[in-house]
Amino acid sequence: MEKYFNNFYEPPIAHYSQQDRTILQIRCHIGSLLTKGDFSGVEGVLRGVLFSDKELCVEVVTWESLWEQDRGTLLHEVLTKSPRDNDPPESLLRLLLDIAPDVIYARDVANFSPLHFAIHQFVLWGTPIKRSLDIIKMLVDADTSRSTISSDIIKSAVWRKEEEVMRYLLSFEKGRSVLFTENRCKTPLYYASRDFDVEEGKLSSFLQFFIKSCAQELVKQQKAEPPKCSCLIGAINCCGNYLHDAILLRSIAKKDKTLCCSDSSSSSSSSDDSNG
Repeated sequence: MEKYFNNFYEPPIAHYSQQDRTILQIRCHIGSLLTKGDFSGVEGVLRGVLFSDKELCVEVVTWESLWEQDRGTLLHEVLTKSPRDNDPPESLLRLLLDIAPDVIYARDVANFSPLHFAIHQFVLWGTPIKRSLDIIKMLVDADTSRSTISSDIIKSAVWRKEEEVMRYLLSFEKGRSVLFTENRCKTPLYYASRDFDVEEGKLSSFLQFFIKSCAQELVKQQKAEPPKCSCLIGAINCCGNYLHDAILLRSIAKKDKTLCCSDSSSSSSSSDDSNG
């Protein structure tokens, strides 16, 4: 059984070229160093390869395993294999981006970019993992075109539910422009309003911020009339067609007098039928 298990999960090395085998050996060594959190060791390996063979070093960074289930660049690996509570150092990420600048645009077998892994809070061996805002900023700065900021990226930030991360992404025109780009027929606002949190009977501060930001962008893109009031209920009414359940969100918001104003009570009742 053990032999079958190992054979089943090992890459088909016999199909690799000699250069691929060399790269695989280097990547396996780097992978073991990452698991131990030995970032200085990883930098040392990369600088050694870079010094001896620059082209080979680029291949080490950008190489994707021929084994379908294990495809991803070294930047993907650094972001996922680093210890849960320990971000990879800035010096290592800058070294990877200096060696192969276009690695920032690479996608792994699941079509995730490095920025996805930096933003998305995923679970590895039962433990949530997420990278810091500093790592996110570094990856975004490396993409001068901002093309890596997609609707998928905004959706990942929605599920992370951190206002500072979303605020940073929406500070870019590209981030705001994809707010209403549909992904599987749903926008990021749909997922935010479907999977929302209630904190002490109130809508979470993250959702409040995101709904108001989306309302402002809808008006800017001339996809909605300006809200009749500046409170949260006015923003909910503005975004009604993009929300999962505008009536439910509105009813929760109404319970908090700090989130609604007198003008919103009359306008919300008339919009229940159309935006529900």
